[in-house]
Amino acid sequence: MACDDAYTNKSEYYDQYRQNCPGWKESNQLLNIKKNDVVLDLGCGTGIFSKKLLSLFPKELHIIDPNMAMLSKAREYLKDSTINYIHGFLSDIKNKQFDIIFCAQVIQNLTLDHSESIHLRQKFFNDIYNKLNKNGQVIITTRHVNEGSTYSDMYWYADPGVAPKACNHMQSILPTDIIKELSDIGFKNIEYRVSDELIYDTNHYNINKVSDPAWRAADSFWTHVSRYNELDKVIQNLTELKNNNKLKDYIVNRDKLRNNKGHIIVVSGYKR
Repeated sequence: MACDDAYTNKSEYYDQYRQNCPGWKESNQLLNIKKNDVVLDLGCGTGIFSKKLLSLFPKELHIIDPNMAMLSKAREYLKDSTINYIHGFLSDIKNKQFDIIFCAQVIQNLTLDHSESIHLRQKFFNDIYNKLNKNGQVIITTRHVNEGSTYSDMYWYADPGVAPKACNHMQSILPTDIIKELSDIGFKNIEYRVSDELIYDTNHYNINKVSDPAWRAADSFWTHVSRYNELDKVIQNLTELKNNNKLKDYIVNRDKLRNNKGHIIVVSGYKR
């Protein structure tokens, strides 16, 4: 997974400003967990979705993350000895192990290289398929872009005039047709829901806290802003707007592009 060091650095405050399990309502609508199911939370992060999965009483819950700091945070948060905590990658696990694989906000972070993103997603989806038992279910959540819009339209702070490289990266790294990509692997009965939730807690979405590392930790977009050396420019732009009493209008007008839509799509598919 890309940006492992970045996740280590922000593990302490990763969820401080995030929406509480964004997309969970739609995930729960699609999830089909039965009492004898073995479930994997793939890319569990700090474990906030793992706790939701545990509340649905699967027979077994396994959680995996390649970042040890994130996994340690999940262990500390969950405090449950029945969970199998795995430090590693999906490719490390034997095939046909799980009835359900849940994967939230991972696929946009598989690589930093635009040119290999489609290939790596296909490999990742194929690996998920192989790890599922027959009739197993996958639930994937990722960033959503409205039809006819761009990534930059969906987030007031993702201004292509200020951070063009980071915006272009996110635009190019996201799947344009995840339904087709999953279908091409062999998944059947594919359904999706577009959540009305934001990545950020709505109480902290329309405020200027870009200079706060904890605030930036909530969205991986900021990892790429820093990687492309665009953070100073973003902060300078917002500071100037604030000093000129234009920041509020800037945020309101930028956010209008979102058309009151959410940031997340949730997709379900089955291995038949």
